[in-house]
Amino acid sequence: MLVIGLDEVGHFELHNPDAKQCPFIAGPVFRCNYDGDIERELNRLRDFFSRVCSKQHAVYPTDLHFNRDSYGNIINKSTAEQVKKQLAQELPDFLKSCPYGTYGLYAMVSDQNGMTRDNSVWAGNLTNDAIASIRYEHMAYRVLENLLFYNHKIENESNLRLYLATRVMGVGDSPELRKEATKLGYANRKAPDGTIDNNTVVVTDETSYRAMLSSAAERAERTDIQCDLNIWSINYRTPQRQQGFLYLADTICSIFQDLIYRVSDVGAALQTLSDYCKHTVGSPMTMLWAYHPIDLELSSALENEKHMDYFSALLTVQNIIKSAGKLEQVYNELWLSELQNRISMIDNGIQLQLALDKLDSYIRLPQSNIQYAWSIAETLKKAVEKVPPSTINGNLYFRIAEIEMALHNHQGHYEAAKECYRRCITYTPYISIDEFLGMQNMYAVALQDSLHPDEAMAIAKETVNYQEMLNDIRKEIYSDHPETFVQYGQSLSQLGQCYAFLGDYENAISYFQKALQHFTNSPDDTVRTTSYLLHAAVEKGDVSLFEAYSPACFKCKNILNHLKNEHEIPKNLNKFQLYIYAKAMYLLYRDQLKKKDIANITNSLKTSYLRIRYGHPWEMIMKYCALLSVYAGEKKEIINWFEHEMDVSVANTTDGLLTQIVREAHEQVGEAKAGRFELLPHHLHYMYR
Repeated sequence: MLVIGLDEVGHFELHNPDAKQCPFIAGPVFRCNYDGDIERELNRLRDFFSRVCSKQHAVYPTDLHFNRDSYGNIINKSTAEQVKKQLAQELPDFLKSCPYGTYGLYAMVSDQNGMTRDNSVWAGNLTNDAIASIRYEHMAYRVLENLLFYNHKIENESNLRLYLATRVMGVGDSPELRKEATKLGYANRKAPDGTIDNNTVVVTDETSYRAMLSSAAERAERTDIQCDLNIWSINYRTPQRQQGFLYLADTICSIFQDLIYRVSDVGAALQTLSDYCKHTVGSPMTMLWAYHPIDLELSSALENEKHMDYFSALLTVQNIIKSAGKLEQVYNELWLSELQNRISMIDNGIQLQLALDKLDSYIRLPQSNIQYAWSIAETLKKAVEKVPPSTINGNLYFRIAEIEMALHNHQGHYEAAKECYRRCITYTPYISIDEFLGMQNMYAVALQDSLHPDEAMAIAKETVNYQEMLNDIRKEIYSDHPETFVQYGQSLSQLGQCYAFLGDYENAISYFQKALQHFTNSPDDTVRTTSYLLHAAVEKGDVSLFEAYSPACFKCKNILNHLKNEHEIPKNLNKFQLYIYAKAMYLLYRDQLKKKDIANITNSLKTSYLRIRYGHPWEMIMKYCALLSVYAGEKKEIINWFEHEMDVSVANTTDGLLTQIVREAHEQVGEAKAGRFELLPHHLHYMYR
């Protein structure tokens, strides 16, 4: 059995951007085993409120709330304040000492813009924060949906009793007030005998709640829900035992209001409420959300988890916590860390395999975020380690080691990558030949970039030989496509990289061109190998070859003409395309560049691209922009790059190279008159990779 009480606080009718308070909806959640427990708890609530009122010489239930006379003046202010203060003091003990069930506290808090902030135009128009009743209803629906269908703390409860407050406005005989209320979505209230109360209007009745709950239950595939709805305006003038949970919701709202009074930042409000709830009922039963787009992302992650798309769920988690603000921190503490923990406990080998496959594909994307990938890999690794290695599941151990090797390669941790290779070898009996050869290609990268080019070349040549042996078999099996084998092309591309690393650009370009012939149906491999070929063309100084292949990379026929005509870097390049661009500008086109062209490059980079920087190859992009600035005599510009950008861009640069070069740059600028500044390009050229 699950009981939910709901009340609200905030300026819903008076949408005031200058209001110093976050509007919110909040209340208690009560879990018990039997209907009789609910009845007994209602009696305990009545006794609790009555006892507190008696201590303050107040009247129960009238003095639980402020009451007004016909002129709108509060007639019991002092008494009600004392009752509320006493309730706040005694509530923690009351909730913790319940003999019939357990309590939790929840809230959904909005800033003044709520769901419309950072959200699409159509959603903003639908929720329409300027119309108070719509915002109130949307928040009420949202928090109930979260409580019942997106909440692992009370999941799978099917027997529900809801005590939900509706909003009431007295309009009397005022046509103007009635018109305003109608605009806000209010309707005449029906009396218990079915007659219309012309002096009072309400919003959010039983019909609208039932429509919302049935729709949400259908989306959540919960056909087991049995719901007893009680939609009331709280009545403080006559004792009503059945309204005990509404009185409790009102008390909780009053306490929350005092806690976040004059706080307009939703993140700070949630942090304050989180601290209070943990003290009052304990962390497991603290349920806080923001009426904000972040909550839609959380719902998306939970939906992905429900459908066992664990990679997508974890990627969404990383997207939520990326800004590390107060709001994200609270979500991480209450929801995201627990979601990650649940995924780390899964023991379904098939679903883990699918998650690892998606992670592997994500790592290969130019726009992938390696920090996100590491976090996802760490979570999935915990799950893999709970699955005993066997003929069926041994592949999982191989895949996670291979993924870690790829991530170490990407960040320049080559000794760690080689250790991952040794782990991979342990599980080769569980993998296919193509998986083994793909691992060999990856190992060649680790050997090459750790300055063991001869060993890398030997591995790459051996892998190509194996692929050629397999081609005869492939041609018989795949007779419809006898000349295009992606796996073979990948090995040719890797061999080309080994030749390029040694400066043998003729062989490198030849192998890249051969590889491209096998990527007809693999656009990602085409883009990747084309980028390798362009790097080789730049290193070789072959402008014709570079311009023959560059249109596919830069979406423009000639990047130099584009810069001179458009006065900016081509838009929407990923970081690897940007690396080739900066490198080509310095090594191929610098003699054709003027100071204003270089200024256009750096300014365009700052305004359009620095917001997306992370990991390799940002250190190389900065390096070539720095070299261009030095070439143009812009000494201050180079130091600005190092001081303000490179520390962020290359947090994972190995061997202290960044620290070393920044120090050298400062020393040389400090002694520029001695001619030492001219040494900076020499040091930059040898900045690794």
